[in-house]
Amino acid sequence: MSEERETAIALAEEAGVAIDKRWNVEKIMAAIETAQGAEDGDFDPEETVADGPDAPPQEDLTRARMRAKEAGVDVQPDWSPEKINLVVDTALNPVTSIEAVQNKLGAYGVSEEEMPDDVEGCERLLEQVLKMRGREAEKRQKEALGDDYGKTAACRVLKAGDGKISTGVYLKGMGNMTYDKGDEFEAPLHAARSLEDRGLVEIVDA
Repeated sequence: MSEERETAIALAEEAGVAIDKRWNVEKIMAAIETAQGAEDGDFDPEETVADGPDAPPQEDLTRARMRAKEAGVDVQPDWSPEKINLVVDTALNPVTSIEAVQNKLGAYGVSEEEMPDDVEGCERLLEQVLKMRGREAEKRQKEALGDDYGKTAACRVLKAGDGKISTGVYLKGMGNMTYDKGDEFEAPLHAARSLEDRGLVEIVDA
């Protein structure tokens, strides 16, 4: 089994998506995208980070996370695909050329006249751009979730959710740690409702 396929299966398990392990990588990723909102319109700010004026395709985020796992790089759940790729690029290529950083800035609409002449300055500007985009994403999340934004709920894992819901901990060589039947955990309210609708958990306190 290829490392890319193993990573795709791990991502499916993390997302609580039931798959046939004989599926190819493309079919597994399609199933993940569908489960994370492509069909039912679920919106999870912990899983989806906005890219520019619109949210990015879930495939971009999935592939970025796959790339990070293959490189052995730890990432945060709220990072955008661009930030994940930037961190991976930095880890794989510690010495970053100014042209490489300027190219990333250009991709975000920064003109050549606005770009510093040194690597450190470009990297600081890139970090500021990513923070600004993150704030814009948070604003859109607030608008999308309304009164549910920032609220959490206690969930209890049901039989159908046994081993299918990631704890958010990934151990190299072991994969994603998951909750067992009967385990209780705290989740964003909208995510808890989505899991409850799928029959994986029951909300015990909202």
